[in-house]
Amino acid sequence: MVTLDEPLPEAVLALPVERPDGEPCALRDVLQPPAVLVVLRHFGCVGCDQQVVNLRPHLSMLAELGFSVVMVGNGAPEHARWFADRHHLPARGVTLVTDPSHTVHDAMGLVRSVWSSFGPRGLLGWARAIGRGYRQGGFLGDGRQQGGALVLDPRGVVRFLHRSTAIGHDPDAADLGRHALRVAAASARNAGHREIV
Repeated sequence: MVTLDEPLPEAVLALPVERPDGEPCALRDVLQPPAVLVVLRHFGCVGCDQQVVNLRPHLSMLAELGFSVVMVGNGAPEHARWFADRHHLPARGVTLVTDPSHTVHDAMGLVRSVWSSFGPRGLLGWARAIGRGYRQGGFLGDGRQQGGALVLDPRGVVRFLHRSTAIGHDPDAADLGRHALRVAAASARNAGHREIV
């Protein structure tokens, strides 16, 4: 299980995922700390569209700080390819993979239930996203699955962890940026201390 202020477990890094072209790999092959990992619901999710759009303004800052940005969804590789093309993720420096078996989602302790998607909070989150102009792209993966996010420091320690409980309960993109800035500042301080010693 993924825990705040602990290294991301080797067992999680070894989990199998697939690239949008269907090539299998391990999560460690795409997740190089320092990193921001965003675990999406499914590739047709209206809330995931909103989440990616909200994260866009922070991508250049994350890159300047040396962070890799990885997104993991669930669904078939062709769904991942469609989502990556739709949001121009490779051009924005974002690596997208898919986890059809939900092993990454499960290891992060993420919610998967009908109630979280279609209960009152889920429907409210869905309606708010629709009201902001986002559109549902069908169920391109498991519609019951919720997402989450984490920030890894250069040593692979989890410094921020968010588990969504319903559609629209995503981590604030600016909050992810603030945590990345804190990690970068702490790393710079530690590097300066090592040089002095």
